[in-house]
Amino acid sequence: MKKTVAFDADRLYNDGDLWGTMGNITGNGSTVLPSIFMKGEIEVPAGPVQECLCGTELRKIDSAGRLSIPAGFRSRFGSSVYLLKALSGDKCLIVYTEEGWLSYYNGLSAKYEGRALVVKQRRSIGNSKRSLVDKDGRIIISPDFLDFAGVENEALVVCYPDRVEIWSEENWHRALEDFEEDDVEWTPT
Repeated sequence: MKKTVAFDADRLYNDGDLWGTMGNITGNGSTVLPSIFMKGEIEVPAGPVQECLCGTELRKIDSAGRLSIPAGFRSRFGSSVYLLKALSGDKCLIVYTEEGWLSYYNGLSAKYEGRALVVKQRRSIGNSKRSLVDKDGRIIISPDFLDFAGVENEALVVCYPDRVEIWSEENWHRALEDFEEDDVEWTPT
């Protein structure tokens, strides 16, 4: 059973009730950059609906490599997360919940087979680490992972409904500049 959820650029509504704020994640004096969303309708499974958080936020990284996860995601992450160095060529880290990591990893076998599957699994496992979430909602990112993403004292945290990406501001802006709109066909509705 599915129900239709209407959404717009500022708020997401579930049958007229506020579901979650889009692109306006705030916290601890962080810089908030707006996100752009189309107006339209999506179908979601019936039952309890999780808050959908999207947007970008600049966060400090302390000398121990700890990064505070945006508050809206903390309850989803539980006691640990999985960090993956992006395998797409982007210089960023992808943060998955345990469930999200297992879904990603198990999904590889649906996309690949034989030698390609083994190589993709090795690259994923070899470029990932588990990190505990402390009582303050922080994760520890190892120096080699911070170096990979070019992150030093601050990280741009990009929140998606199903994961978080960690970027240096410089790499984020470079990735956006490198994107050619002609590379992807997209028709707004």
